[in-house]
Amino acid sequence: MLNFFKKKKIVIRLNKRYYNLTDLKKALVKHFGEVGKSCEIIDQHTIEVDGQKYIVFEKTISMYGVPTQRVVLKEV
Repeated sequence: MLNFFKKKKIVIRLNKRYYNLTDLKKALVKHFGEVGKSCEIIDQHTIEVDGQKYIVFEKTISMYGVPTQRVVLKEV
C-alpha cells in the first residue's frame, strides 16, 4: 500500500561535529553546493534545497560505541 501523505526525509552524516545550529546550517549549504545542488538558509530551522523547503533536525547516535552526529532534513 502506498502512503501518499508521507513526508520526504534526507539523512546526512557530516565529517565534523557541530554544536551550533547556525554553523550546522552553513555546513549544509556548503555540503549541498559541493554535490551540485542549490541550497539556502530560510530561517532558524528551515533550509531550501533545490526549491524544496526542509526543517533541520540534529541527532546524535552511537555507532560502534562512537557518538556520531546525523542531520535529518524533513520536508515541509
